Amino acid sequence: MQSHNASESNSAVRIKTYLSYRQKNPQNLSALEFLKQHCSAQSIDLIYDQEALYAGQSIKRFMDELGSARCVFIFLTPDYFESACTLYELVTIDQWADMDVRFVFPMRISNDVTAYSRTAIQTFWEKVENKAIRDELANLLETSHGAAWSKVVDAWDNIIKPYLGIRNDSLEFIKAENQSKFVEEFVLAAKSEFMSAIQEENKKLQSKIIFEIADILKKNLIPLDLLAKEIMPVSVTAEAIAQKMITQVADRNAIAVLT
Repeated sequence: MQSHNASESNSAVRIKTYLSYRQKNPQNLSALEFLKQHCSAQSIDLIYDQEALYAGQSIKRFMDELGSARCVFIFLTPDYFESACTLYELVTIDQWADMDVRFVFPMRISNDVTAYSRTAIQTFWEKVENKAIRDELANLLETSHGAAWSKVVDAWDNIIKPYLGIRNDSLEFIKAENQSKFVEEFVLAAKSEFMSAIQEENKKLQSKIIFEIADILKKNLIPLDLLAKEIMPVSVTAEAIAQKMITQVADRNAIAVLT
C-alpha cells in the first residue's frame, strides 16, 4: 500500500479565503500585495473583487459568496464603513456566524479604526447627504433603513469589537520595512487556525472510516490472519487492522483499497 499519512494529507490542502475591503483605498494596495504574497507562500487561494469580477461575475453574487465563505479576511479602514457594498459584506459575514467551522480575520490597516469608531460610523450613516448609501444597503438587505443599521451594529459588536479589544496595532503604524512581516504573521496565525480545524476534522473522519472498515472485516469476508500478514507483523483485531490501514492510505481511499 502507498504511504499517505494525515500530516502529508494536511500539507497538501489548499485553503480558499476571501478578502472584504475597499478597493479604491490607497492604504489597502500595499496590504493587498503583501497578503497575496504570503497567502501564496502558504498555499492559500486569496479571492477578492478586483480579481474575481474580471470573469464577469455579478457584484451581488460575489458579495454573497464572500459573506457565506468559511474563511474571510477583512481590511479595516474608516471608509470600509462608508460603503453600502462593504457594509453588506460585513452584515452577510455576521449572518453566517452559525456555520459549524468559520474563520473571520479582521486586520486594522488604518489607525483611525478604534473601539470608538462606531460613533463616527453612525454619524456618517445619519447625515442627510448619505441617503443614497442608506438606500443602497437597505435595498441589498431587502429591509428598511432602521433594520439595516441594526444589522450593521450587530456585525460590529460580533466581529469588529472583539478584534479591536485584543489588537491595538495597525499596519499604518508599522515601519515600512516591517509591514510585510506584520502581514506574514497575520497569515501564519490564520493558517494555524485553519490547520488545527482540518486536523480535527481528519480525526473525526478517520474514526468513522475505522469503524466502517472494522465492521466490514468482522463479517469474515476476508481472512483476518492473511490480511494482517500483508500489513502488520502479527495477526490482530479488526479494529487494529483498520487503524493501520488508515495510516497507510488516504482516508477517502481506505475502503476502496480494502474492497
